Amino acid sequence: MERQQAGAVTALRDDLGRGDPPVVYGAGRFVHVQFYDRASTVLAEQVAADQPGIEAAKAFMKGRPFSFPGPGKDDVLMTRINDARFVLLAVPIVDRTGRTAAFARGMFAVSRQELTLIRRAMMRNTLIVVVIVLAVSALLYPVILQLTRRLADYSTICSMRTSRPCWSWAAPLPSATAIRTPTTTG
Repeated sequence: MERQQAGAVTALRDDLGRGDPPVVYGAGRFVHVQFYDRASTVLAEQVAADQPGIEAAKAFMKGRPFSFPGPGKDDVLMTRINDARFVLLAVPIVDRTGRTAAFARGMFAVSRQELTLIRRAMMRNTLIVVVIVLAVSALLYPVILQLTRRLADYSTICSMRTSRPCWSWAAPLPSATAIRTPTTTG
């Protein structure tokens, strides 16, 4: 009941003031979160003091201007600070009517284990693609070679039977094909 009577900013400050650690995800955790309004006034803020290099992350975030994304939008900036990967994320906070009431931005520290897993998955997927391309090329090479030989044989037989090239179907496309005849030079 008391919470309903308090303003939204006061309730947010109370929640953050309890000292609960920021949410931890499998890919990392938010280490610095700010809530602000359209006037760039910071309404509430929480910092994970146990994060290595938190001062550098705070300085990076403080050096960036506040962004004001619209409802359903977000601003994302990836960066590296002291060999650690961070994502600066800014999102709108909308009220029940769908209007933007405030904004939140936070520095998300990506875990090293997650980065290692991502790199492994990328390497594995790249290797799979290379193997597939090589396998398809190896399977199609004999077919392409056979078609090329047949085309060369057809061209030889056709030009022996007639006094002109067998590529008469290409006559409407003189700029696209270079047909060598006795009248052309070069």
